[in-house]
Amino acid sequence: MMHRRLAALFELDSHGPRILPLEGLRGLCAFLVFLVHFGTLLGHFVEGTATAGVLAVLSSAGNCGVDVFFAISAYLIYGQLLPQPFSYARFLRRRVIRLYPAFLVLFAIFVIERSITGRLPAPPALLANFLMLPTMLPIEPMIVHAWSLSYEVLFYLTLPLLVRYLEMPAWPAALRAAFWAGLALLSLGLTYIGRNTRPRLVAFCCGLLLYEIVRQSNQTKFLGNVLALAAFTAAILTRGFNSAQPVLFGHDVLRIHSSFLFSSLFLGTLLLCYFALSSRGFLHRWLSSSPLRYFGNMSYSFYLLHGSVLHILNEAAPRLGLPPTLGPIAFLSLLLATFVLSSIPAAALFLLVEKPMSFPPRLPSAPRQ
Repeated sequence: MMHRRLAALFELDSHGPRILPLEGLRGLCAFLVFLVHFGTLLGHFVEGTATAGVLAVLSSAGNCGVDVFFAISAYLIYGQLLPQPFSYARFLRRRVIRLYPAFLVLFAIFVIERSITGRLPAPPALLANFLMLPTMLPIEPMIVHAWSLSYEVLFYLTLPLLVRYLEMPAWPAALRAAFWAGLALLSLGLTYIGRNTRPRLVAFCCGLLLYEIVRQSNQTKFLGNVLALAAFTAAILTRGFNSAQPVLFGHDVLRIHSSFLFSSLFLGTLLLCYFALSSRGFLHRWLSSSPLRYFGNMSYSFYLLHGSVLHILNEAAPRLGLPPTLGPIAFLSLLLATFVLSSIPAAALFLLVEKPMSFPPRLPSAPRQ
């Protein structure tokens, strides 16, 4: 009975084929992003302790969650554009419906808060924030933790034009795969020589390449699943270790070049998604589990709200009587508690705004006469 109630609340009517492992992967990514902001805002409770080093690695590794979000987005959007002719205006309208209802709630909250405190940006900057332009353009973001939306907007504006005007549906699949792989190599090469100011865009190429190479199969490839999970885990922990060295050792021991970090994450994400989608192994089953998928389905609302909730909780911590330094068990309890508290308003935003407005139910077909 409980499962049915949760399914009624958190399952989505996507108006198309469901890709269950990607729903669960969104949940995993949302938790990784949560670790970033948790470490930034509440890491002071373990400052100077051994726990601080562990948190620094996990918090830095959590940055990879955004890159994987980009890959998932590319895979899904490319899958909508490639198989059949599309209307560019209709595509953008659907993207606006997907992004803006929940975003407008947070935007309105920030506008009210900035108006009260006298920190409201000038009208041009306010409009730029409304249009999700900061980060890609030299504009100060009003909603700092929503920076990645400008990357998504750029992707939504450009990919349909590439697909249409390069006539990609007519290309052989191998040629399309080679094109996206070549574009990824070019991006990584420019990153290596210091000429790429937006290296995270390579994550979109990962999702586009994934779409071209993935094949559905009922075979269980246990070794492939294990290697894929190991490659992905190693990639995110390597990025975490690279950023956390000052906390761990008091100085930088060995700085890893960013081109290697992005390359390893590209490969790890590609392998993880490939085996989750193309086999029925443990990755597919784990990422398709209902609790993870339900959280993944509300991940956009969680992404928008959790940073603000963590900020409020951090401001309220002294009034709650929390000591300035917490032990490992107490700090882990704080992490779990703040995760739950961040999820509650996110679930409310999802159920009251995002789901009914961004995923309206399909109307029943008219009966045939």
